[in-house]
Amino acid sequence: MASRGNANEPRMWVGVVQPPQSRWPGVVGGLLIGILTAVATSLLLLALTPLFKSALAEADCDDPRGLHLVSGVGAESSSALTESDPIIVEHPAALAIDGDLGTSWVEGVDGLGKNETLTLTLPGTPDVQLVCVINGYAKSEALFLRNARVRQFTVKTDQSIQPSMLRQKPVADYAAYQSLAIPKGSTTEIVLTIAIAVGGVGGDRAADTSISEVEVWARD
Repeated sequence: MASRGNANEPRMWVGVVQPPQSRWPGVVGGLLIGILTAVATSLLLLALTPLFKSALAEADCDDPRGLHLVSGVGAESSSALTESDPIIVEHPAALAIDGDLGTSWVEGVDGLGKNETLTLTLPGTPDVQLVCVINGYAKSEALFLRNARVRQFTVKTDQSIQPSMLRQKPVADYAAYQSLAIPKGSTTEIVLTIAIAVGGVGGDRAADTSISEVEVWARD
């Protein structure tokens, strides 16, 4: 009978000796993946940044951003100028909401009209988010320079009262709309009170503060 060998004899195991594995390829690969991921993320954020800014931007007079123009607005004022030389020309509050840059509400008291008011009555209680004004007499550049214009309003709504400073427009932008700082929200009226006004310029300047147009924009 064939012998299977002595069970007590030492056995030899034969195998392939593997060289020690370096950890560097894995580390380098991980670093490359991390760098590529960071670069891709940065490029994606760079591409999306304008979209984020656009989504977060507030409505303004150049881009009301989905707000609707409130129609059916009424206007009255604490005073209004009536000229009589050489013909009678009136400048009532209604001319500030007629959509015509050639007309203007002009206050009618002595001086620059401090504390005179222009009151806009609104249909219902719209959720007002933006009020735009064309400050000064915008019929022409000459009339804009000649007449006084508002430097600061006090804006009153059903929500609260807020001061609103208007920047000085370049003369070339005399017919441009400017947005007012307002208490946003539902309101039945908007009262604009002249807090500070600046006089016109030139030898024939007039101490008459004018507002050519007012627009009210609300959220649906």
